[in-house]
Amino acid sequence: MDDRGASLAFELMDKDNWEIIDEIDSFLYIFDRMPDQMRLMVDLKMTKMSNKDIAKALKTSVDTVESQLRRAKKRLLRGEFG
Repeated sequence: MDDRGASLAFELMDKDNWEIIDEIDSFLYIFDRMPDQMRLMVDLKMTKMSNKDIAKALKTSVDTVESQLRRAKKRLLRGEFG
């Protein structure tokens, strides 16, 4: 991983920083291949919606939102496509 990639990975893992996610080179490729609910949660999170508001909008628990967002971050950081 180059210096810019390492920096992006560090910023992404930093708490709740979803604003930089679209700077990942393969973001759209990975994003498009996420399960529908995960993709929607990531999309809402990138608009700075809180986990609580996402859970309410999708009629699910905050724990589910947090779990799905953690899994999404891992996919994006690893470049996982499936």
